Amino acid sequence: MKLLKAYTIFTSRKYRLLMGGFLVLLLAVNTAVALLGYGTKTTVSLLVLSFVGMVPLYGDISVFAGLHNKEGGQIAACQASFYGEKTMLLGVAADRVHIYLWLLVCGIITFVTGIAFTPASIWSLLTGWGVLAALETLSVMINRFFLTTQAHMFAIVLEGGITGAVVVVFWVLFPIGNWISALFSVMVAIAMLFAEIKLAGHFMKRSYYDE
Repeated sequence: MKLLKAYTIFTSRKYRLLMGGFLVLLLAVNTAVALLGYGTKTTVSLLVLSFVGMVPLYGDISVFAGLHNKEGGQIAACQASFYGEKTMLLGVAADRVHIYLWLLVCGIITFVTGIAFTPASIWSLLTGWGVLAALETLSVMINRFFLTTQAHMFAIVLEGGITGAVVVVFWVLFPIGNWISALFSVMVAIAMLFAEIKLAGHFMKRSYYDE
């Protein structure tokens, strides 16, 4: 419950509608193109899937942009309250949990609609999810140092290409994995989640004094 409340504090209704709307779009597109030929179905689905890794990166600009930068304004806001730091860290954790679940739902939709070139398995789904979640978290860890929209956009163009490729490769072109790869990928993703929380906490504490 605390995570949910923290999440609603730092995210706008517009942002939440955008994230939910994309899931509906992904499901609608994959369902609609199922009536088309296999090649067309896969091509259209690939175009939509290529945005799976990019949407959260663009969305983060309106959530925690500049969080790791003393001049970003987010840190100053948490200093205004005795419980500000705790609330901010809960918000960071809630954001990562939300994005991880969002990515997992994208994977499940892809898995259920069956657009992979070769038979997919639950292990390939989890392997791809773990790799994508870890890379996406690493990307926002970098992006939250930037203050300008131009810097964010430049970074996202590069990161979006990488994350989009991960989705396409692991979920469509080469959906192969086993329980070992799935376990390792998920563990890395979870480690990256805690790393971002620690990093955010570090810069919040550092901001309490001048360097």
